[in-house]
Amino acid sequence: MNHHADPYRAYVEGSLCDSDPVRLVVALYEGALEATRDARRCLGSEDIWGRAKAVSKAVNILTELATSLDHRKGGEISANLARLYNYMQKKLMEGHAKKSAAAFEEVEKLLGTLLEAWHTAAEQKQGLQLLAAPEEAARTAMHEAETPYADYFAEPASGAPELAFLF
Repeated sequence: MNHHADPYRAYVEGSLCDSDPVRLVVALYEGALEATRDARRCLGSEDIWGRAKAVSKAVNILTELATSLDHRKGGEISANLARLYNYMQKKLMEGHAKKSAAAFEEVEKLLGTLLEAWHTAAEQKQGLQLLAAPEEAARTAMHEAETPYADYFAEPASGAPELAFLF
C-alpha cells in the first residue's frame, strides 16, 4: 500500500518522525508489548502464522531498540539494555518454538515494566533523569523474574549517564 494513500499511516509516521527521542522509545516499547501480547493470543488460538508474525514483529522492534543504543554515551546502562533486549528476543523465540505462554508472559512483564518507566521519564523529562527510571525498572524486572540475568544490572558507576539512545 502506498503510504501517501493512507492518511492515518502518514500522520502516525509523521508524528513519530517529529517526536523527541523519549516518545520514540515509548512508541517502540508499546509496539513490542502489543506484538508480544498478540503472539500469546495466537498461541492460545493455535494461529501459528499469526504467532510467527507477532514474534517477528516484536523481535524486530527489540532489534531496532538495541541498534539505537549509543554505547559511547550510555555506558553501562546501554550495555545492560542491550543484554536485556537480547534476552527478551531469545525468550520470544523460545516461546514460539516451544509453544510456551510463560515465555511470552515473561517478556510482556519485562516490556511492561520498562514501558512504565519510560512513561514516567517522558512525564518528568528533566535532563539526565531520563534513564534513571528505565535502568531501575530493568533491574527490578530482572530481579522479579529471578533469572540468571539479574547480575547484568549492577549499580551504575558514579556520575549520571547521558541519554543512551542515538535518536
